Amino acid sequence: MAGSGKTVMSRHFARSRSFTARFELPGKSEADFRASLARYAEDISGIVTSSAFSDPARDTPTTENSQVLRAQEDQNFDAVLSWLNAKGNTKWFILIDDVQINEEESATVERNQKEHWIQRYVEKFGHGTVLITTQDSKLASLYPNVKMEGLKSHESLFLMEKILGLPKGSGNNSHLKLANLLDNHALSIYTAAQYMNRYKSVDAEAYIQLWKDEDASILDESGLNQTLTKVIHLAIARLDIKTQSFLLLCGFLDPECIWADLFPGLPHARFKILEEKLGATSLIKQALDCGIGKEGFAIHPAVHKAVRSLALQQSDAEACINTVFNNVASALSDEHDETALEEQRQILPHVEQCQKTLSILKDYDLRIQLEVLPSLGHLGWFFYRRSQYDDAAAFYGCALSTFEELPGGIQDADYYIIVNSYGLVFRARGDIVQAKTCFQMVLNSIENDSAQPHLGDLSNPILDVNLALSLRQRARLDKATELLKKASATFKNQQGLNAQIQMFKTDQYIGSILKLQNELIDAADQVEDAMSGLKTLLGSNSLEVALAAKELGSIRLLQDTRDSRYLAEKCFQDAEEGIKKYCGDRSRMFYDLRWHQLMLGMAQCRNFESDSEMQSRICGDFEDFIRLLERSLSRNDTATLHSIRTYGKALLKLGKWEEGKAQLIRAIQGYRLKHGDQPLDAAFAHKDLADGYFQRGSGTDGRAPNPRDLGKAAEHYQDARRLFISLRPTFASEFCQTITNRLDSIESKVAGGAEGTTGISSAI
Repeated sequence: MAGSGKTVMSRHFARSRSFTARFELPGKSEADFRASLARYAEDISGIVTSSAFSDPARDTPTTENSQVLRAQEDQNFDAVLSWLNAKGNTKWFILIDDVQINEEESATVERNQKEHWIQRYVEKFGHGTVLITTQDSKLASLYPNVKMEGLKSHESLFLMEKILGLPKGSGNNSHLKLANLLDNHALSIYTAAQYMNRYKSVDAEAYIQLWKDEDASILDESGLNQTLTKVIHLAIARLDIKTQSFLLLCGFLDPECIWADLFPGLPHARFKILEEKLGATSLIKQALDCGIGKEGFAIHPAVHKAVRSLALQQSDAEACINTVFNNVASALSDEHDETALEEQRQILPHVEQCQKTLSILKDYDLRIQLEVLPSLGHLGWFFYRRSQYDDAAAFYGCALSTFEELPGGIQDADYYIIVNSYGLVFRARGDIVQAKTCFQMVLNSIENDSAQPHLGDLSNPILDVNLALSLRQRARLDKATELLKKASATFKNQQGLNAQIQMFKTDQYIGSILKLQNELIDAADQVEDAMSGLKTLLGSNSLEVALAAKELGSIRLLQDTRDSRYLAEKCFQDAEEGIKKYCGDRSRMFYDLRWHQLMLGMAQCRNFESDSEMQSRICGDFEDFIRLLERSLSRNDTATLHSIRTYGKALLKLGKWEEGKAQLIRAIQGYRLKHGDQPLDAAFAHKDLADGYFQRGSGTDGRAPNPRDLGKAAEHYQDARRLFISLRPTFASEFCQTITNRLDSIESKVAGGAEGTTGISSAI
């Protein structure tokens, strides 16, 4: 129950025992949890050297320093974890406060799968005492738990006396009557007592009368305890209008840390005044960690819910939400700024809160204002850069539907910019048909008088690049290369950092096409040059450089020599640090990198065929990875099917026919369910399986020729050729010719009179 005193009681328990060390850690997110535990390293003598600590007020948070600080944080976290697990060290206490669980995690916890991040850490702790507070009953059910109810009457009276500054035992019947009226609810009593402290003319009897007079019609859309909601509303009602309006805006921000830059039109001095007013009523408290260079306040989760519920009942709720979208979008840092990573980490909870608010708009029939739509685009781009494509799509979809509901379907420059961004999301998720539709729509609009002046000098080449990358995934490699070279030349002739960055990224894409055309030496040179240029512009620790390193590693992997595999491994290591830092280890970007690393492991297995232990380990890792994709994405997501197909092909190369065949058939079934969205991948899946049947049926693997396998090979070759022909580019025609040669070979074997060949000729 929110506000029932779980945290206070937990602290009291810790103080009442003879623990040698006590740790209090936030449970809202894994990142905050790790950072807080790492900071305790300074308090434990001898576990890390003094040089491992940094002064946030002193250290300059450049990108390079930010990486150093992150590495130090990881080192300190591991040091504290080792200390907790030291032999004989059992007299420590950890409070993990207010652990939250989202809907996806709730479903996995309900199935008793250990998916919530907190479980991984609880299992790593040694033999001390760990206490978790949470409002989620499913999470609580995983461990021995105690459900918190109200305080005892004497405990409530003692709490009220302490806040009011009264001597212990001096509380009278009015105080006891108020405590009982408030159901002995800890946060309600605390808030009421602070109210009486703030407004000296209000004693317990006067407060009881105020409480009784409070309009019950406003209760209770927050899902909170009704008594608590009423007490919070009383505190808010006493505030002046401007302070109330400020607090109601905060109801749509993340409650953990709210700082002045989130209110761009508000002078910092005025922000401090409002903070002091709210602090005097106990509605807010000082934030423990807003990050480097940030000072702000936090709101108790229960208070935050009540504030948001009250805001939604106001006549200006729509304007309030639109203001918050604009404010958060304005506070986003430049993606290439040297402090961007740290800034993004700090503002991420507020962007996530904005995404949750999108569903509130629908529930309350509220609308996005036209001038706010570009802000939705910025918030979507923030998620896109983090490889959170579904989250980005939520913002883009909301913005476009709002545009299309306008009279006459106004389609100005902002509309086409968001259509373009939506196309990027479709492409990243593997929906190439939809992506191409979006990009073509934007290209067709270039002559639109209302759009042309606002799209900017970089618009046409960027759109060329987007369309080229969609054509690449449809195997239209020649046309894609033409568009990319045209865009690169345009970028080269333009001024500014962004144009230079785009030029090198475009050159990298050209290298990717050379890779597909099997021109691996030229591809490696092209990507390596592009990566060098990006390093010069952005430094070694940018996301763009990490992605270029991953692409270079994929080329080295295809070169398939001992030296190239060593270089590929180094590239993937360099890429992992950057991708994990910017996108996290549950992003599509990171999954793609992990796939490359597993493919490298399979390639190494082929060169150590006698090492069955290594093969078993790599195959096990690959199967775990596919299961992770099926849980995190979907069973027939493009990335999932691609991983299944390539794993099946790799198994065939290792001589594991039955296992490889099963994976390829599973991939083919998935591509059929996607109704032709991925014809190139589906064609390769049929070809890979046909190659396996052909090898077995021809007897080239030392077995006797098998006409049935030849027949199966013919069927899948026919399916592959049909799909390649549907693509129509030169790239696909080469595979068609290879398949035709194989079919001719099968037909000649049939004509040679192999036994049991009835039906193969008709299949051909």
